[in-house]
Amino acid sequence: FPHDVWLVPPGGDPDPGEDDLFEVTDGPVDPGGSPVSYTFQTAGTWQFVCRLHASFSNGQWSGMTGTVTVVAPQQ
Repeated sequence: FPHDVWLVPPGGDPDPGEDDLFEVTDGPVDPGGSPVSYTFQTAGTWQFVCRLHASFSNGQWSGMTGTVTVVAPQQ
């Protein structure tokens, strides 16, 4: 199944109608397709979401989601 990757920055609003949620991929990525990468520039806990396999309800995402904690961005 294809996937897409969206990020919510630390302290950001995860609502899909808000500007804080942004797409890292350029649309769906098929298995075995190009790898997905992102360089985090802000310390804190980021949330990632595969919107194709997640749902948003009561102010939060469920399904294919997770977090990434950035202690200090590399320089």
